Amino acid sequence: MDFIKKEREMRFLILLLTTIIIFNTNCHKNPDDPGEDSFVYPVATGNYWKYSREFIQFNIHPDSLKALPSDTLRGTSEVKVISKVSLSNSTEAYMFLERLFENGKYIESNSYFNNHKNGFYLYAYSGNSSASPFKIAAGKRIYFNGYEFYNVRDIFSLITEKSNYFLNSSDSIHYENPPLICLHYPIKVGVRWVYRVRGNPWLCEKKVIGEEVVKTPAGEFNCFIIKWLIDMDDNGEFDSNIEFFDYISEKGLIIRSIIIRGMILKDEKRKKLGSFDSKDEYVLTEYHLK
Repeated sequence: MDFIKKEREMRFLILLLTTIIIFNTNCHKNPDDPGEDSFVYPVATGNYWKYSREFIQFNIHPDSLKALPSDTLRGTSEVKVISKVSLSNSTEAYMFLERLFENGKYIESNSYFNNHKNGFYLYAYSGNSSASPFKIAAGKRIYFNGYEFYNVRDIFSLITEKSNYFLNSSDSIHYENPPLICLHYPIKVGVRWVYRVRGNPWLCEKKVIGEEVVKTPAGEFNCFIIKWLIDMDDNGEFDSNIEFFDYISEKGLIIRSIIIRGMILKDEKRKKLGSFDSKDEYVLTEYHLK
């Protein structure tokens, strides 16, 4: 009987140890491996996404401010995966062509992305997507968080990428060093990562703050909400006057909403003329995935 009892105890101990080992293995699973319920950004040649785009200026003070153009502009944007390419540094990436149509003309730019084990990376870009339909009067300048701009669109472009504010040519391919992690895998609520390091040109982080079902003309999507945290004025605090959110699903980017508050307009003598806010929003209207 003692032998049988000891054998049972030994089996129990073996079962217990096995359970502990399995549990610890799952708890220490590589965080860079996307989970079974996660997804990666849909990258394949021929994929495309079409968006409506609305650009609004509001909270204009004083009301009599005449140096600003029309307060609302609507346009469209199409993003298409053209092909897989090898960049000059031997990195393989997919070229995304963005064609923005507004103010009666097309503006094209290319970005170079690829998926990897721990995220969706941006390696480089070329072209110019920052041409502004809102051109202010000659001699006027816009000031925001320590920078001077000729038009509003350049502020939005600078926040999302370096834009031509820091670059000399719109023809060359400009590389991000290090490459930028646009999405960190696995995508789940609470995940936070560094998108830009301080000095390049400023600290920018992203955080998955929640989930939401959103409806657009393209359908209904279960989205993760990603908040951009930006310290543009380099004061050690993330800027509360920049409200930047992406809604991402397994189908791609569904909505992008950027609000910039408290832009200052000055004349050629740098005298303050007034202030205003702006919003730039993309909403998915159509898509096709391979």
